[in-house]
Amino acid sequence: QLPMRVVPLTAFEAHGRIPRSSDGLARKHAKGDVVVFVSHRWWGPGTPDVLYEGADGREVGGVKYGLIRRGLDAVIRREGLDRLKVCVWMDFAC
Repeated sequence: QLPMRVVPLTAFEAHGRIPRSSDGLARKHAKGDVVVFVSHRWWGPGTPDVLYEGADGREVGGVKYGLIRRGLDAVIRREGLDRLKVCVWMDFAC
Protein backbone atom coordinates (compact mmCIF):
# COMPACT_ATOMS: atom_id res chain seq x y z
CA GLN A 1 0.00 0.00 0.00
CA LEU A 2 1.43 3.35 -1.06
CA PRO A 3 0.89 6.52 0.98
CA MET A 4 -1.23 9.26 -0.57
CA ARG A 5 0.95 12.13 -1.78
CA VAL A 6 -0.22 15.74 -1.75
CA VAL A 7 1.12 19.18 -2.63
CA PRO A 8 0.83 21.74 0.17
CA LEU A 9 -1.18 24.77 -0.99
CA THR A 10 1.70 27.09 -0.12
CA ALA A 11 4.02 25.13 -2.43
CA PHE A 12 1.35 24.99 -5.16
CA GLU A 13 0.94 28.78 -5.00
CA ALA A 14 4.68 29.51 -4.89
CA HIS A 15 5.31 27.20 -7.87
CA GLY A 16 3.18 29.41 -10.14
CA ARG A 17 2.13 26.69 -12.58
CA ILE A 18 0.56 23.25 -12.65
CA PRO A 19 3.18 21.04 -11.01
CA ARG A 20 4.49 17.76 -12.36
CA SER A 21 5.53 14.90 -10.10
CA SER A 22 9.13 15.51 -11.19
CA ASP A 23 9.00 19.02 -9.68
CA GLY A 24 9.31 17.43 -6.24
CA LEU A 25 6.55 19.41 -4.52
CA ALA A 26 4.53 16.42 -3.32
CA ARG A 27 4.94 14.91 0.12
CA LYS A 28 3.22 12.17 2.10
CA HIS A 29 -0.23 13.05 3.41
CA ALA A 30 -0.02 13.96 7.11
CA LYS A 31 -2.56 13.92 9.92
CA GLY A 32 -4.35 17.26 9.99
CA ASP A 33 -4.01 17.92 6.24
CA VAL A 34 -7.17 19.12 4.52
CA VAL A 35 -6.99 17.69 1.02
CA VAL A 36 -8.73 19.26 -1.96
CA PHE A 37 -8.92 16.94 -4.96
CA VAL A 38 -8.55 18.61 -8.34
CA SER A 39 -9.62 16.81 -11.48
CA HIS A 40 -8.74 18.33 -14.83
CA ARG A 41 -8.12 17.37 -18.40
CA TRP A 42 -4.83 18.12 -20.10
CA TRP A 43 -4.96 20.50 -23.07
CA GLY A 44 -2.75 18.23 -25.15
CA PRO A 45 -0.12 15.46 -24.91
CA GLY A 46 2.46 16.54 -22.33
CA THR A 47 0.68 19.90 -21.91
CA PRO A 48 -1.31 20.35 -18.70
CA ASP A 49 -1.71 24.09 -19.37
CA VAL A 50 -1.51 26.41 -22.39
CA LEU A 51 0.63 29.28 -23.59
CA TYR A 52 -0.73 31.84 -26.03
CA GLU A 53 0.19 35.25 -27.33
CA GLY A 54 -1.72 38.07 -25.68
CA ALA A 55 -3.10 41.12 -27.48
CA ASP A 56 0.08 43.03 -26.62
CA GLY A 57 2.25 40.35 -28.26
CA ARG A 58 3.60 38.96 -24.98
CA GLU A 59 3.40 35.23 -24.27
CA VAL A 60 0.79 34.49 -21.64
CA GLY A 61 0.59 31.19 -19.80
CA GLY A 62 -0.97 29.50 -16.82
CA VAL A 63 -4.58 29.86 -17.90
CA LYS A 64 -5.71 26.61 -16.28
CA TYR A 65 -3.43 27.18 -13.29
CA GLY A 66 -5.18 30.51 -12.67
CA LEU A 67 -8.60 28.88 -12.88
CA ILE A 68 -7.55 26.19 -10.41
CA ARG A 69 -6.11 28.79 -8.02
CA ARG A 70 -9.35 30.78 -8.08
CA GLY A 71 -11.33 27.59 -7.51
CA LEU A 72 -9.16 26.63 -4.55
CA ASP A 73 -9.54 30.13 -3.09
CA ALA A 74 -13.33 29.87 -3.45
CA VAL A 75 -13.45 26.48 -1.67
CA ILE A 76 -11.20 27.76 1.13
CA ARG A 77 -13.40 30.84 1.66
CA ARG A 78 -16.69 28.95 1.42
CA GLU A 79 -15.60 26.19 3.80
CA GLY A 80 -13.62 28.46 6.16
CA LEU A 81 -10.45 26.36 5.80
CA ASP A 82 -7.05 27.16 7.25
CA ARG A 83 -4.84 27.83 4.20
CA LEU A 84 -1.80 26.42 6.01
CA LYS A 85 -3.51 23.02 6.38
CA VAL A 86 -4.80 22.80 2.81
CA CYS A 87 -3.08 20.42 0.40
CA VAL A 88 -3.87 19.67 -3.22
CA TRP A 89 -4.12 16.26 -4.80
CA MET A 90 -3.91 16.42 -8.57
CA ASP A 91 -2.95 13.66 -10.97
CA PHE A 92 0.57 13.96 -12.34
CA ALA A 93 1.51 16.40 -9.54
CA CYS A 94 1.50 13.67 -6.93
